[in-house]
Amino acid sequence: MHKESTLNSSILPNRNSWIAIGLITLLFSILISYTLPKQSNNPILLTLFSIFLPFLVLCLFNIEYFLLIMLISTFSRLGILGNYISVSLSFVYFFVYLFTRKTLLKTEHDYSSKIEIALIVWILSFTPSLLHVADFANWIKPFLNLIALIIATFVTYKSYRGNRTFILFISSFLILTFVNGLTIFYQFFQSTNTAERVFGFMGIYYIDFVNVAVVSSIALLILGPKTYRVPLILLTLFYLTSLIFTQSRNSFLSLFMTLSILFLILMKYNFKFSFSRKEIIVKSIIALLTVIIILVLTTIAVPELATRFTELFESKGPEIGKEEELVSNSLVSRMLIWHTALNAFLQHPFFGIGLYNFPFISFEYATIPIFLYKQFVIYLTPHQTFIAILAETGIVGMFGFCTLLVTLLRLSFKCFRLSTTITNMRISLILLLSQIYVICSMFFTDAWLWGQSGMLWALLIGITLGHLKKLDMAK
Repeated sequence: MHKESTLNSSILPNRNSWIAIGLITLLFSILISYTLPKQSNNPILLTLFSIFLPFLVLCLFNIEYFLLIMLISTFSRLGILGNYISVSLSFVYFFVYLFTRKTLLKTEHDYSSKIEIALIVWILSFTPSLLHVADFANWIKPFLNLIALIIATFVTYKSYRGNRTFILFISSFLILTFVNGLTIFYQFFQSTNTAERVFGFMGIYYIDFVNVAVVSSIALLILGPKTYRVPLILLTLFYLTSLIFTQSRNSFLSLFMTLSILFLILMKYNFKFSFSRKEIIVKSIIALLTVIIILVLTTIAVPELATRFTELFESKGPEIGKEEELVSNSLVSRMLIWHTALNAFLQHPFFGIGLYNFPFISFEYATIPIFLYKQFVIYLTPHQTFIAILAETGIVGMFGFCTLLVTLLRLSFKCFRLSTTITNMRISLILLLSQIYVICSMFFTDAWLWGQSGMLWALLIGITLGHLKKLDMAK
């Protein structure tokens, strides 16, 4: 009884903590109040929001609630201090952890050490590349994304409290993704130009978020109770339909790669899922045919949706006097960026030109015509993770980054192998498929290194480590 009262009292902050919280909140509110009105048509509402929300969240002294705030912030394109709000909030997330760490669960085995080693290897491998950074004032803003990613990862891991935390996280994530999907349909049917791409309130990052939601709902469908199968099937089809309306080719390719790997996992570990291999093959074929039918019916009903899927095979002649029309689709425009990035790598093959530095010095390595560089390359990132890592950190940095990815995959698979109960298997499969999707998606985008996607990845990594810790304690 005495120990219980002591534990409960330790949750409450002392006077010095309140003073620190007040100062931090005041500073944070002033900074947000200064930046938000410049980006909104309703500055008064945003100013009040920025003043009271951080204070209320900090007063909760509940790290799980702030994890929810972090997740919600990844769905926002709102910018603070030159970065996405989720990136800025990660530093507040760290302070909340400091005030609540005494109440968190501890275990003898700390799996963060494996990630820490891999992370240190990567940091050491890209550090020499930073010698090429010249425009420090502009470079530091994107580099803060990496610091925020590291903070969010380890705070989430250290504060993970078990299945309750995961259920809160994944339920909120699926609901927010569903709401954004509804927004996509609303935007599309309200638009006068049906060929225009729509992404909902959260922007283009939705194409990766919705695929994480798809693999999560499929994992729940595979391991969930039969009574929830129909709602989960409908939810998965809804996500896929909303993805079609975004007209994103690369996300479909990433999803196909992920589901192909899922098929191999199901075939190898069919005994864990209580499925025969014949049953897995039949259901996979039915699922594939269903997706194809939905894709065909949707594009027949709305022919404009097929525009981006067919433009790769169409050839348009440029009009005289319009040189920029030589580039008629996004793949060719990306190849111009990749050409410049590969030039940078060839000139600095071992250590690269500096992590997050490509947008600021790409002009030094551009050999394409100047009008194409200004139209499609200037101030842009390489738009492909491995090309970005190769150009910005060289072969050495690529080795460190791949070490980090392999470590994450190994730990994710370990979660899956250690799971013995159906609940733990659901969580482990969702986390495993999410990590697999992130890595597959890296072949088509570099968005997982910063911004909304980067912060979601950090939260997923932290939860994966926390879940592995829980499985280890149960063992």
